[in-house]
Amino acid sequence: TGTILAGTTALLQPDDAGTNIHIGTNTGGFFSLTDAELDNITAAVVIAGRTNSGTLTVIGPDITQPAGWNTLVLIAGGAMTQTLGSNIGNLVTPVTNLSLQGTGSITLNDVDNNVAVLSGATTGAGNSFSFTDVNSFSVGSVAGVNGVRTTNGAIDLIANGDGAGTDTLTVTN
Repeated sequence: TGTILAGTTALLQPDDAGTNIHIGTNTGGFFSLTDAELDNITAAVVIAGRTNSGTLTVIGPDITQPAGWNTLVLIAGGAMTQTLGSNIGNLVTPVTNLSLQGTGSITLNDVDNNVAVLSGATTGAGNSFSFTDVNSFSVGSVAGVNGVRTTNGAIDLIANGDGAGTDTLTVTN
């Protein structure tokens, strides 16, 4: 642990192909990044993962955006999921820009996720993309990925996962 001053982009990835990734909790045998470790990075964009890694799981406490960065890109070489209560952003501190990219299905449906702008892509044929946010959010361009896309897979985006019924989803070109 320490401070990373990367300037424009901080690229954090496992050395070996096929390595599974945990974001939020330090887990032996996995490439792991905790929220505290992400808080020690200063860069406009933080990229975690690689296209030939294994699965990526958001596991553990909230992943909040510190003052040091405003864009988080998560990349998986397989499926991307999150465990219950493992939020990206929270009610107090949303993540400004989030891009989710993978070769398997992407399913981040914790009702307390909170982002401002979302983009993403899954490249495997028939793989789905599903994201739930507690508040309003926009689908736009983040880190060079425009919108949300799949290859003949379902896209399920939910604004207002808390069920209050007052939030909107905005899609821009």
